Amino acid sequence: MTGKSDQWLQLPEIAKMFGLSEESIKRLAKTQVFPLRRLTPYATPGVLESELVSWLKAQPRVGAPVRAKRTVRSKHSIGKR
Repeated sequence: MTGKSDQWLQLPEIAKMFGLSEESIKRLAKTQVFPLRRLTPYATPGVLESELVSWLKAQPRVGAPVRAKRTVRSKHSIGKR
C-alpha cells in the first residue's frame, strides 16, 4: 500500500466482506486459517488491511476455472454435422 495508512478492519466488516457470519470468521481464526487478532484484550477482533491482502494472495487457488476454454470452429465446419 503506497502512501496510504493501513486501515483496521473490524470483525463485522470482514464478515460482510466475505459473506460469512462473525461466528464463522472466529471459527476460521481459531483454527489458524484466518488472520484475526485483537489490539487489546477487550477490543473488537480485526485485521490490518495489508495483512488481509497478503493472506489472500498466499491462499492456493482451488477448483477448475469458472469458464472452460472455448473451442474455435472454422466457418466451414459449422453447417457440417
